[in-house]
Amino acid sequence: MNILEDDETWDEEFDEENLDEPVIPCPYCGAEMLEDSPQCPVCGNYISAEDLPTTSQPLWIMLTAVVCLLIALGWVLSGF
Repeated sequence: MNILEDDETWDEEFDEENLDEPVIPCPYCGAEMLEDSPQCPVCGNYISAEDLPTTSQPLWIMLTAVVCLLIALGWVLSGF
């Protein structure tokens, strides 16, 4: 059996239509997606708010920025 025949067999065995996992339509674009998927593979939208990636900066970045601003403000107000 050559490599091409192996690939064809693999494609036939793992064809999306043969999966037993339930699919649902994406609420945004209507494309079929796995029921357990957190994100639509077609449009990229997240299905629930729980699955959204966090967009806020880590706390240490915010604290460092505030401390730097306070130091700069103190330096300016002290008259150099």
